[in-house]
Amino acid sequence: MRLITISIALLCMSTLAASADPADKSVGIGVGVGIATGPNLQVMTSRYSHVDVGMGYQLDDRLRVQADHDWRLVSFVSTPSVHIPLYLGLGAYVSDQRFGPTDGGLRMPLGVQADFAHAPIQLFSELAPELAVFQIQDRTMTAPPPEVLAVTGLVGVRAGF
Repeated sequence: MRLITISIALLCMSTLAASADPADKSVGIGVGVGIATGPNLQVMTSRYSHVDVGMGYQLDDRLRVQADHDWRLVSFVSTPSVHIPLYLGLGAYVSDQRFGPTDGGLRMPLGVQADFAHAPIQLFSELAPELAVFQIQDRTMTAPPPEVLAVTGLVGVRAGF
């Protein structure tokens, strides 16, 4: 019951913090589902760019942390009530398997995000080609086949403030 009360209070406060311009939300906190499923944070660095940080678990029991700097290229929709930009970014990831190797590399997400003016909600979706740069493994492990190139996806929702 206490968790429900706290959740309702936070939702009411975030609704009051929502501004009339969708681009005025400088921080978004939420959850992403895909590679990797878990918490996601977005911080605007300018009107046309933002930093995204996400972490979570992948299906193969890997803990993953990823971060990228994204630039808004064009707007599909830009009205007083909603703003939907296309963004392109550059970033990195590190993925650590409990009983396996740790790897990391570069990523380049391409995505869309919907910012709503009259609700503290941001919806996002992205695809990111990734290039594995390093892999660390214990000497007792058998080497897994190298996956140098991959494409990952992520969809999610954030509360924007």
